[in-house]
Amino acid sequence: MFKKIALAYDGSLHSFRAAEKAAYLASRVKDSYIEIITVKDSKGTNEYISSIAPVEEMLENPQVNYGATFLKGAPAEELIAYINKKDFDIIIIGSRGLDNMQQFMLGSVSYKVVKNVKIPALIVK
Repeated sequence: MFKKIALAYDGSLHSFRAAEKAAYLASRVKDSYIEIITVKDSKGTNEYISSIAPVEEMLENPQVNYGATFLKGAPAEELIAYINKKDFDIIIIGSRGLDNMQQFMLGSVSYKVVKNVKIPALIVK
């Protein structure tokens, strides 16, 4: 089962839903761990998620261990590099965090991540 879970979180509704799914999976596996990963876009196109309090509140379950990692750079590339060098069992990511125009111009972070990571991926709408 999925014991070590990477959770991509950008503060969007879709990433919060991804956090709910991660919490659900982790609560069913003994000694599971969720690493909440957020990336500040170095180009300034998104805000830095300095507070992950809503997700932390959700994970306040004695059976769910978690930590947080804050990265800086191009979100897809940073997530891919970080996830591929760690020993995660799955990445859970929201289907989108951008508005429609940004999505069209920049491409989908979730699509790039799923295409390039070496582990199973779950995209949550």
